Amino acid sequence: MTSVKMHGLRLALVADGNPSEKSTNSGVAKGLLDALRLHNDVASVQTVDGTLRGAARFVALASSFRPRRNRWRAEYTKGRRSTLLRTRQVRRDLQALNTGFDYVILLRNVYGPRVGFPYVSFLDNTAHIVQGSWPGWALPMSAYRTRIRMDCAQFDNAATIFTAGQHVADDLIEYYGVAPNRAIAVGGGVNFSLSATKPDIWTGPPRILFVGKDFERKGGNVLLEAFRTVRQQIPDCELVIVGEQVASDEPNVRSLGTIVDRKELSHLYRESSVFCLPALFEPYGLVLQEAIAHGVPCVATRICSIPEILDSGRAGALVDPYDANALAKALCKVLADREYAESLSEHAWSHIHSTGLTWNHVADRIIARLVLKN
Repeated sequence: MTSVKMHGLRLALVADGNPSEKSTNSGVAKGLLDALRLHNDVASVQTVDGTLRGAARFVALASSFRPRRNRWRAEYTKGRRSTLLRTRQVRRDLQALNTGFDYVILLRNVYGPRVGFPYVSFLDNTAHIVQGSWPGWALPMSAYRTRIRMDCAQFDNAATIFTAGQHVADDLIEYYGVAPNRAIAVGGGVNFSLSATKPDIWTGPPRILFVGKDFERKGGNVLLEAFRTVRQQIPDCELVIVGEQVASDEPNVRSLGTIVDRKELSHLYRESSVFCLPALFEPYGLVLQEAIAHGVPCVATRICSIPEILDSGRAGALVDPYDANALAKALCKVLADREYAESLSEHAWSHIHSTGLTWNHVADRIIARLVLKN
């Protein structure tokens, strides 16, 4: 589908899935796509699903096979053969649209430099950051070296590399040698509509909300441990888990699995006393912005882009990863101190507006750069 205005940039957005669907790239693709299509300096935005299909998919699956499932997945999504096949498919799809593009925006995944059109990348991560931060996504050393070479080829030929978090832009500059004026942090957007005024914080029964898939990586097990301590001080507190169906015998733990309905999820945010993301590794942390948009005070870990989103602890409580005791203490403080909870909520609301953490703001920053280069 194409949205066309008379003048402005002609763009294409490439994502791992249909960019028009909310489920693609955790809502990043659709959020950015909608904002770009509304922008006054954009004439048209066409979309390409970069997911491998047909014979190319089977070739990639076969050639990337590894006995361990997580290694197979990593090689399939990021390996050299899959990258070449994905780039070739994307190039054909772009050419089939039968129109010229000022820029193609490659969203989050790895592609070769021969896309066929000028391109920019939008990243929330790098292979270098992952390799030293989260073992579950790390690659064997030979595969890692190959991935770094592919990354460098993509980055060297990109017009600009946009990143969600500043720490990723810093890594591009310091490790990959990208010039500072080509690595630009633009933030991430809220996947819910922001109301004109900050919603009131929840004053009902004490409730902690966790939203996220990949339960272990997002610190779910640490949260369960911390919650035992929380209940010793606040016995009627409830922990609600969204994203995965988690088996737990802990009292007052409610696991809801995946919730697709945004209205239902919004309702859960509004009826939560505190939102908790005790991630061990998290490329960006859009769910924190969702919680802030609903007026929910946040407790999270001091990693990756989370301190940026929570204004170094002024817009949410920050603790070290893996520290269940510190996490429990921070949760109890928010739950027990209404004035403190309100101050976190107020500061977060102001911060998300003053720093422009909506998809419209992100699109503004991207387009300002592309117009300048064009």
